[in-house]
Amino acid sequence: MKQDQVVQGTTDELRRFLQVDRVVLYYFFAEWEGRVTFESLSDQLWGLLVAHHCQGTRNWTPVDVDRMEQSALVLANASSINTH
Repeated sequence: MKQDQVVQGTTDELRRFLQVDRVVLYYFFAEWEGRVTFESLSDQLWGLLVAHHCQGTRNWTPVDVDRMEQSALVLANASSINTH
């Protein structure tokens, strides 16, 4: 699988599982500057994985947190996948 497919598939599945409006992968550049991106993936530290729940407050369950952690590991490992 290519990097962008892993990132898109993982974030889509995580958004559906958590039933949130948005899951964001925040890419870090030098000195903690960054942006939300799917276009520019590299071996650098990507940054933050964020799930937005905009309808109101939410009590995150241990299962929700575990799924976020599992997804973060998948995304961290995606940086070593061949992009060609």
